[in-house]
Amino acid sequence: MFGNSTSRTGIDLGSDRIKLIHGQGSDRLEKITHIGTQPWGRRNGDEKVASAAVALKSLLKRLDLNPGKLGHVAITSNCNNMSVRDVVLPPMSERELQQALPYEARKQLDLESIPNPVLDAQIVESMPSEGPERPSQIRVLMAAVPGDYLDFSLQVTQALGIEPEVVDLEVFAGLNELFAHQPAGVDKHTPIGLLDLAGRSSRLNIASRAGGVMSRVVGAGAPLDDETALIETFTRGLIGQIRDTLTYYRGRYRREVANLFISGGGAYLPGIADVLGASLDKSVTILDPLSGFADQALGFRTWSEEGARFVTACGLCRWWDGGRHV
Repeated sequence: MFGNSTSRTGIDLGSDRIKLIHGQGSDRLEKITHIGTQPWGRRNGDEKVASAAVALKSLLKRLDLNPGKLGHVAITSNCNNMSVRDVVLPPMSERELQQALPYEARKQLDLESIPNPVLDAQIVESMPSEGPERPSQIRVLMAAVPGDYLDFSLQVTQALGIEPEVVDLEVFAGLNELFAHQPAGVDKHTPIGLLDLAGRSSRLNIASRAGGVMSRVVGAGAPLDDETALIETFTRGLIGQIRDTLTYYRGRYRREVANLFISGGGAYLPGIADVLGASLDKSVTILDPLSGFADQALGFRTWSEEGARFVTACGLCRWWDGGRHV
């Protein structure tokens, strides 16, 4: 059945753990075959690269994956200091966009707070003319990240002889996985949110298929202890920041966020989805990217109840799906 499929791998270099998803699929991710995660110590400089490379090598060995046979590879690493925005510009080609990017980025992105920024942009949608008052335009997604973010991701993989085709942002990988689970027929203008409760920080990402991307840190990293008092304090802080972000998004884009989904290890803090849903008056659901895709995968038995930890890695593995949205 999968004889003509293409191997693909998503590698998420998280702040304290590496998560990996390996799967099969040509036009879309059809099944997940390997699931795994490996802790690694936080380091600085060259020690950081070496530590991550050793952990990734150990993970690949445990999953019996040959670095040279991972197929298409997409990778990301933790990055809180970034600037992301979708903008509408006059029609231009991808080449023209890249030539105009330094000028447009200075106008659209917050570059002053990012050391040695690396810029990228992609055309997400071409919008035809709707008469003299609405000439044709393009919707463009722009991003800027620190130069060492890109360097770290590439140095880790190159240490193992892996050549990634894509270095993506966690924000976009997570949203791509979220859109893959959105039911057909949903209005493309309806925004949805992904609350990533990770180890180092909590980030709310919002987008719709028609644009309007926003990403904000809304709290500290999820607590590692299940102590009730810690969870309550953490959740109270989240609620206020999430409300402020939803209000800002509504004012800027004139759209109401319909549903929130949770990813990351913090998604499994006792009762957090119910408390957030009641406090925000929203539908809040844990996003499980493994359901229906990974029943026969190596590692599924271990992680079948904690699929939300692998949202970013699964989103990376979907990078080659037709109809990507961010």
